[in-house]
Amino acid sequence: MLPLKISILFKRIASVYLDISNKYIIPAQRKVGHAMEYNEDTNEEGKLAFNDSLAEKRQELLTQSNDAAKYISMLIDGDQEKSAHTIDERWSSIKSDNQRRCRRMAGLSGSHSINILPCR
Repeated sequence: MLPLKISILFKRIASVYLDISNKYIIPAQRKVGHAMEYNEDTNEEGKLAFNDSLAEKRQELLTQSNDAAKYISMLIDGDQEKSAHTIDERWSSIKSDNQRRCRRMAGLSGSHSINILPCR
């Protein structure tokens, strides 16, 4: 059962990471790049305006980071419940299939049966 849990978990983690990356990480990186564009103003007034602009953009990024953290936390909580349910359903399906296979095989002679999973 452990390999099944691991494979389902990794698939879900990859999916959630891609969603978070596309919604929050990549756009934030883009904004940081734009905010850090070279300032050609060499006078004091231009430098102050550039610093004000950076401070404003920094605050926007902080707000977006907090929103992203809340969203990620919400996703993780919901995903943990969903993953546990999906794993339990899949494990029940595997056990049920195995029980049907074992019942069918019980009627076969020993020379014709192929026992891949143990029948219990």
